[in-house]
Amino acid sequence: MFSGKGLNGAGFAAKTDLQAGQTVVVKGNLKAFTNSQGQVIMEVDKDNKIISISGPSNPQPSNAILTAKFETGMDNFTIKDINLPSELTYIWKHDASKKYMKASSHKGTADYAAQSRLESPVFSLVGKNSATLTFNVAANYFTNAANNFKVQVSTDGTTWNDVALSTYPAADWKFVTTTCGLSAYAGQPTVRIGFLYTCDGTSAAGTWEIKNVEVK
Repeated sequence: MFSGKGLNGAGFAAKTDLQAGQTVVVKGNLKAFTNSQGQVIMEVDKDNKIISISGPSNPQPSNAILTAKFETGMDNFTIKDINLPSELTYIWKHDASKKYMKASSHKGTADYAAQSRLESPVFSLVGKNSATLTFNVAANYFTNAANNFKVQVSTDGTTWNDVALSTYPAADWKFVTTTCGLSAYAGQPTVRIGFLYTCDGTSAAGTWEIKNVEVK
């Protein structure tokens, strides 16, 4: 916002008039502004009005760069089916009742050769010297965990590189917390993470479940 008045047109009296964690509804004209670096930034022009201020203030600060809990949906992640056999309608799917993302290429009594990547939205690691991906994962039925499930990183959305997981779950449906180091991508402006499911059709098609994804 370029400038503006407080609620009901009043001037701001202190920094505490607006606090972190509150939801502010603003009515005004959104315009494209070019800054001194030649970057186009969208700003609400002057003479705007604050319509309402609501919600709690002063929440605990978070330094998370990317967060996806998958409680109510895919949290802006997308699915890229690389090999989806005709016998299947999906590999990755959001489970609304269990509140996580789930992947499998098993149907009926068959395990199908398949490959699909659950991809995050783009995020930036500019200004960071290090970064870590943390998430909860559970699984079952797999033969080789590292072959069936991989974590990957891309800086262009085309080339994907595997990153090591600190731990894999046992085949018992129990969630474990695992981490992946992303420091090799520190400073990069466009970063994506991907959860790659792969089954060769010969080995067992494992079922994988993930939730509480965070990069910080």
